[in-house]
Amino acid sequence: MKKIELSLTPKSQAPEERPEPQAPHAPPKQDQPVMGYFAVGFGLAGIFVNGVVFVPLGLICSILALFMGQYVWGVVGLLVGVMGFLTTPLFLLFVGMKVLHVYLVDLYNEWFGGGWFKDFFNFVISAFKT
Repeated sequence: MKKIELSLTPKSQAPEERPEPQAPHAPPKQDQPVMGYFAVGFGLAGIFVNGVVFVPLGLICSILALFMGQYVWGVVGLLVGVMGFLTTPLFLLFVGMKVLHVYLVDLYNEWFGGGWFKDFFNFVISAFKT
């Protein structure tokens, strides 16, 4: 059996005996469109599980995927995210409340801000003045 000398200072070795230096661990090249996978996954989860949480995550990941150059996955993620938005009752409630508000403001402005109600009100007031 051969004795191995242990020491903290390495001896110079012949070139054929030297081990090849290893490169430090570099992050692997991005071969997979991970952000696009997350975008589509969160979008599908927004449709089938909990849209309030997963739809915004899917839309954010879709935008990030587009910026990272993963165009196909980003667009698919956006489409699935929009479908998730349209199938989430809470988001539809917010959109519906905004539409109702705009409708009621227009109705109020038409009735009390001018239009036929103001003319009718002035007619009734003028009828009682005489």
